[in-house]
Amino acid sequence: MSAAIAELIDQFPMPGIVVSRYQDVLAANPIAHALSPGFEVGQNLSRWRFLDPAARDVYPDWDEATALAVGGLREVSADDPDDPRLLELVSELSSRSERFKQLWQQAEVGYLKGINHMRHPDVGDLYLTRTKLDIPYSAGQHVLTFHAQPESASMRALDQLRSSLPPNPVFSR
Repeated sequence: MSAAIAELIDQFPMPGIVVSRYQDVLAANPIAHALSPGFEVGQNLSRWRFLDPAARDVYPDWDEATALAVGGLREVSADDPDDPRLLELVSELSSRSERFKQLWQQAEVGYLKGINHMRHPDVGDLYLTRTKLDIPYSAGQHVLTFHAQPESASMRALDQLRSSLPPNPVFSR
């Protein structure tokens, strides 16, 4: 992953993460870290959503969140569906999660545009628009951002969450 991309997302005011084609979190800005334990560097988004009970607390619409994860995994893996690492991840998740197995067999492809409903223990429910930005020449890496509508309760919740973080030196220059 490019250091410039990591620096870029650190400057985003909204939660932002960089994800590999396998949905491994490669970088995450402070607000993303604060929003979800699934956004920790080294975490695999699909493995976390399907296998960690905490994901059900973060995603009240867990069925939708898991369908989104599978569609995204299918989309970014389309270039090389026989990739051994991808096949290993699919095999692991299929054997450990009946929900994953069913969704993978349905073969829905793509990150659907829309709203993520997330619940944070300190700031409550947030409805965040997700945006996927492909990183050219990066073997399937992409940036995911999550932003709230201006003047919304979700924007106020993100502001509250942001205010609980240590000052970001990028913004104090």
